This record gives sequence, structure tokens and C-alpha cells, in this order.
Amino acid sequence: MLLIKSAFFINKKGKNSINEDSIISIPGKLYLICDGVGGNGNGLLASQLLCNSISSSIQNESMFNLSNILQKAEKELSNYKKKNPATKSMASTIAFTKIHESFITIAWIGDSSVYHIRNGKIIYKTINHSWVAEAIVRGELTELESYFHPNRNQLTRS
Repeated sequence: MLLIKSAFFINKKGKNSINEDSIISIPGKLYLICDGVGGNGNGLLASQLLCNSISSSIQNESMFNLSNILQKAEKELSNYKKKNPATKSMASTIAFTKIHESFITIAWIGDSSVYHIRNGKIIYKTINHSWVAEAIVRGELTELESYFHPNRNQLTRS
């Protein structure tokens, strides 16, 4: 059985006046953060819709199937956007950990990250789905260059 000694979320308000993050935590079972994209509060709506859909699916599904859970959440978001055309540009990143009996499932989309920290040291960190993170992996940019690159906020998945 796995023991989670402590878990925490770090989020910060971006350039918009509204923090478009949504967080759901079920201690010892599920930790989920969605960071909305789209401005005008639409990102907040997207993150809330996805958080609620994913959380509900994970809690109600007897067999954990990540692909089905994410496809269902994407379908719900797409259906909402079709019914509400003013929200067509909204999207959200996702980062979550699902605690099972003897292992942990992690998933992320976009530039929300999952870290594993032990004894104050980062021993694992997800690689963001962003233009600059992927350029670093390809060897086209250094990490320092990525902080100032014009594409630094461009997501490749959301």
C-alpha cells in the first residue's frame, strides 16, 4: 500500500485579472488541477467543467480507464462549446495523480506539471506540452533561452 506523506498544489494568477485554475483534491486518492485558457472567464469555466468531469468519472468508474475518462471530459467540453459559441476558444491544461493500491497514475496535458519530491529534492517532473519545452528536448533551445523566447507561452496540447 502506498503512503502519501503530504501533497500540495501550487498555483498562481497569470496575466488575466481572473485566476482560471480549478483544483479538486480527495486526499490519498486523487489530486487534480486544471488551468483554464481563453480569457474573459471562459478559461475558468473550461477548467471547472474538466475538473468536475474527470473527478466524477474517476470516482464513479469501477475500472480505471484513463483514455475513456479523458475522452469523456473532452466530449463534454466540446459539446458545451458547440452550444455556447462565445466560448469556442476556451480550453484547459490538466494535471492529475490518481492513487491506486500499489501504484500511482499521473497524467497531464499542457503546461501544468506534476512533481515527485523526496527529501526536498525533485526526483521526477513531467515535461510540459509547450513549444519551448519540446524545443529544449529537441536540443534547439536551452532552458535559459526558453524564459525569453517569444513562443514561451504557446501550448502544443490543451
